[in-house]
Amino acid sequence: RHSFGSRGGTQDPDATIVKVETPKVMIGVQLVEPDSAIRGHFGLKRGEASMVASVFEGLPASNAGLEPYDIIVGINGKTPVSTDDVREALRDQAAGANVNIDVIKKGQRTR
Repeated sequence: RHSFGSRGGTQDPDATIVKVETPKVMIGVQLVEPDSAIRGHFGLKRGEASMVASVFEGLPASNAGLEPYDIIVGINGKTPVSTDDVREALRDQAAGANVNIDVIKKGQRTR
């Protein structure tokens, strides 16, 4: 069992308390590794790109026009980028910082 907080009452003595660190910078996307067919189509190897699985409305990615199935191939001039590379690059940014993302959108590379 996991306890993510208490609304009062008694605490479950068998519960595990989990502290979650909120990232400083969230662009508002869920990322996945592109499958082999997509990587093959664009000449990418495993770990060279991240695919946008979903975009959260009202957050920077949505406001910048990122959409599901966009493929992130660079961030702040660094290429290639795995999903871990994207997370690490965002972790290093200050809140409110601009992030440059190179994307394959509908088959075309954009920035």
